[in-house]
Parts: sequence; C-alpha cells; structure tokens
Amino acid sequence: MRPASARYRRRPAAAALPPGLEGLAPAADSGALAVVSEALAQHGALYAWDALLAAAAAYAAAAWPSRPRGWCSKLVEVRPSQVAGLGVYAVADIKEGTVLGAYPGRPRTPAGMAAKSAVAPGARDYCFRTRDDRLLDPTDATGKLSPSPAPGLPWLPIDVSLAYINEPPKGAGGTNVTAEDDPNDGAGLLCVAARDIYAGEELWLDYGLQYDRSGYGQAAQQEPRDQQTGRQQEESEQQGFHVASREARQAAAATAAPAVAAAAAAAVATAAAAAETMRAASAQHQVPRVLSRQLSGR
Repeated sequence: MRPASARYRRRPAAAALPPGLEGLAPAADSGALAVVSEALAQHGALYAWDALLAAAAAYAAAAWPSRPRGWCSKLVEVRPSQVAGLGVYAVADIKEGTVLGAYPGRPRTPAGMAAKSAVAPGARDYCFRTRDDRLLDPTDATGKLSPSPAPGLPWLPIDVSLAYINEPPKGAGGTNVTAEDDPNDGAGLLCVAARDIYAGEELWLDYGLQYDRSGYGQAAQQEPRDQQTGRQQEESEQQGFHVASREARQAAAATAAPAVAAAAAAAVATAAAAAETMRAASAQHQVPRVLSRQLSGR
C-alpha cells in the first residue's frame, strides 16, 4: 500500500485559462487537444455557419407567431377611390369565391391594440378581429398604413393593398368582397369575392358591426373610412410606395437586404472569434472538460 502522503497528493494547480474560458477544467489528453485544434483549423468556417443558422432559426421561431400577415392578388390594384382617398379596383374579371389575398397586419391582443391606439388613434381604423380574438394591425407606430407594421420584431415587408378597400356608399349596390377566416391560420383573414366582379369595378367591404361610423355624418352618401379620419393627404403621400406597386415592395426588400447581410457577417465574425479563442486554448493544452471526455473516451 502506498503511503498516505502519496495517496492524497494534490495535483499541480492548473495554469490560468484565457479570457472567456474561466471556470472550465483543463484537458487531460493532449491527443484530444490535437483533434480539436485540427478540426477548428480545417472547419472553422463550417462551425461559424452552423452557429449563424442556429441563431437565424431561433429568431424565426420567436418571430413567427407574431409575424405580419398580408398578400394581394394581381387581379386587383390600388388607385383613387370613387368616393374619397384611395380604393381597390379589379383589373380583370373576377369569379365569385376567388381569394383576393390576406388582409394585412400584425396580430395583436386586444390589450396590445388598445395600448397602441392610445398613442396612435388612427391605427384602430384599420384593424380587423380574427377568430382567435386577435386584431390585425397594418399600421406603423404613428397609425399610418405601412408594409412593416410596428411595434414588433422585424420581418419581411407585407402587401397592404387590401387595407385600402372602402365600405360601399349608398347606392353602390352593397359589398362585393367578404372577409373570411383563414382555415390554415387562426390569426389570418382572407378577402374573397362575394360575387362576380367585372374589370374596373371598385371593391367594397363591410367593416363589421363593431366599426365606429360616427364620423360618417348625415350626408346621403356614406363617407369612406379614409375621409372619416381625414387622412386623404396621408394616403396620397403613401401612394408612391404602397405595395400595390410590386416594384415598391421589391425595393423595400432590397433595402432590408444590406441589414440582413450585415447581421450575418457579424454572426460569422463572432463565430470566428470563438474558434480563435478555442485554438488559443488548445495551444495551452486546455479545452472544456466535457469535450475532452468525449474525445478521450472517458
């Protein structure tokens, strides 16, 4: 039997770890260190892309439920309304039952929508309630229509064309579009042709029983939503970039692309820095204990 002093002899103190690796145990196998060092040297870029993809997947998972909805068929377009402001028109004959698109907006809870409306009253004029009791809000932080509804996590720009559909004035013959629940999305609404619509016709939609029409006045002809809120000038300013023009939507996406690329480059640089730190650690014969155990079989 070995003497007690030999049995209880302490190991020498480990050398100081490089920044970022404090608290990790030193490796016990120099062979494992060599494997790690070689792997990082040969496949560092691959590990960096893996880290970037993992970060992108995590962001998408967090942003997906509250992402803005909204798309529009090429069968319709936005132009000046017959009544006031802007409206939506058929550019070709449309059969009854045709889906014209999804009503635009970022889904919000009633409490969230109330909080936003308190600082941006115009936002409430565009929101529609969905079957899961959320409200689609297609406006920015000031209550103006926007392809990037705010606040919320950044997402690709949406088409807000269908938010320009007006209610029918008296004598127009009623609505020709209905808003229906999206069977595949609890927070989605589809705009569907309620009857055959001829090319050149303006689209009309009932805003629902809960919509506030107190500003419509006593005139024989109902005022559309745009005139009620006094935003004709605002809509005219937006006419140059609203997504009814596909070119504007493409330009918006192109504008967002550099920011996405910059974020990707930053993620790659971060991953590369991490790989360099690991290489520095391997040069001092130090890697995390768990990794060294896996490589050495212990």
